[in-house]
Amino acid sequence: QGFSIQRIGEDVDQRNDLILEFGRFVVALRPRMFAMENVPGLLGRRGQDSFQRFSDLVRGAGFQLSISRLDAADFGVPQHRKRIFVFGSAPGEPLFEFSSPTAFARTTVWQAIGDLPTPAASRSDDPEGLHFRTRLSLLNQERLRHIPPGGASEHLPVELRVNAHKAGPSKIVHRYV
Repeated sequence: QGFSIQRIGEDVDQRNDLILEFGRFVVALRPRMFAMENVPGLLGRRGQDSFQRFSDLVRGAGFQLSISRLDAADFGVPQHRKRIFVFGSAPGEPLFEFSSPTAFARTTVWQAIGDLPTPAASRSDDPEGLHFRTRLSLLNQERLRHIPPGGASEHLPVELRVNAHKAGPSKIVHRYV
């Protein structure tokens, strides 16, 4: 969480050193290969120093690294979820790299779940407890009635927007929250 671009506060966060702990485990255990996943901020302003120390540590122990910035949507997942993947290989081992994301078709949420049955009215009405209606406040029900398919918060009348979004789409940092 220390590398998150959504986090508010100082850039220095003690949690950032957790990747160094991971690096120490890698060096001590000497696996043939390892994988690490994190948010894009790992390579950004808040994470670049910690990542450089991690990289120096494991490369100094002879590991080679493959670093990829990926979006799950490019691999058929119906969600934009950007992540950093770091793969390491011990000397003499092949280095893992992701296949080209162009090999996967983009998937919409409707394509992924559009064939599901209508959800049960409540958790108790669903035997598995996995597909039931979420209880929404009357205000949130009203908000949803204003958003067209493919739309977002900018389609809401100002009086129905959460306070952080009332200034309009051009002033919102995280507009899809």
